[in-house]
Amino acid sequence: MIRIIQNWTLLRAVRLGVGLLLMVEALRSQNWFMTAAAAVVIIMPLLNIGCCNNGGCGIQADKVTAKPQKETDYEEVI
Repeated sequence: MIRIIQNWTLLRAVRLGVGLLLMVEALRSQNWFMTAAAAVVIIMPLLNIGCCNNGGCGIQADKVTAKPQKETDYEEVI
């Protein structure tokens, strides 16, 4: 319950508003697939979860250290 109340940002409120609008339109048109999608969009800001929460979408850096490259010698061909 504490996750629902804390850390509200403007973007989180906008996501909730969009989800509620989607839910109203889905129920009005009796589109059940859209109702399920709207439910997911409403639950995400309420629980403060998403695909990029806590660095879930971050790209890990390679652990390989850069090896010094060997200098290439070029020979002119005539």
